Amino acid sequence: MTQPVQSFNRGLRILEYLNRYNGSNANAVSRGTGLTRGTTFRLLETLRQSNFVRRDVQSGQYWLERQVRALSDGYSDEEWIDEIARPKLHQVGEELVWPLTLSTPSGIYMLIRLNTDFESPLSQNRFLTGHRVPVLDSASGLVFLSFCAEDQRQTLVEMASKAGQLKSNSLFKNEKALAIRTNEVRTAGFAKRQEKSRSVLSVPIFSNARVFACLAMRYFTSALTDKDIQSKYLPALQDTAGYIGRAFESGRGASQN
Repeated sequence: MTQPVQSFNRGLRILEYLNRYNGSNANAVSRGTGLTRGTTFRLLETLRQSNFVRRDVQSGQYWLERQVRALSDGYSDEEWIDEIARPKLHQVGEELVWPLTLSTPSGIYMLIRLNTDFESPLSQNRFLTGHRVPVLDSASGLVFLSFCAEDQRQTLVEMASKAGQLKSNSLFKNEKALAIRTNEVRTAGFAKRQEKSRSVLSVPIFSNARVFACLAMRYFTSALTDKDIQSKYLPALQDTAGYIGRAFESGRGASQN
């Protein structure tokens, strides 16, 4: 009987783990696969050198690369980050200067998938990709709740409330206040949140009329007037969100043909 190649099996276990928890660091992969830290790191680096994964230099997190498509479909929903969103955010970030963040829902949190924090000279607090913020305590979370389907919104609010987000957040005191605010956001098409000296402006990203991500810009409140926001920054964010949504939709359609 042929003996299995243990290192190959371990590499597949790592790919399977990243397919479920894309954007994990070596410690998380080690815990999730049961492999030692040293073995995990060596295998991750081997996969990186073979272009199956890439490593974010700031956060140390590993993400599946396009080469994985030769093995499975696990990468198909992730390629838009690198091929569509990353170059667009880099371009718009240079124009607007203020740090931009793209996030997607992850349970009762918004998961930061991409940002320009390390490129913007105006970024005071830098957030790493993979950082999670409560859906009930963030501008992007509010945007997602406002534009997602009613049944999904009710489920998320219920789960987040049970987890204590409704009691601990600084935006709402109860579900009625949250419902009023989400209606306002749907009407306006964006959410703006101010916290001390900083503010966040967030807009939805749609594909096939479904919100799947949010785009936000952080800025010093005193630096921009409402006129500045309405005339320059909000249109730029909405144009960028529209571009990403259309490209994402087009890419998915092409991949299914």
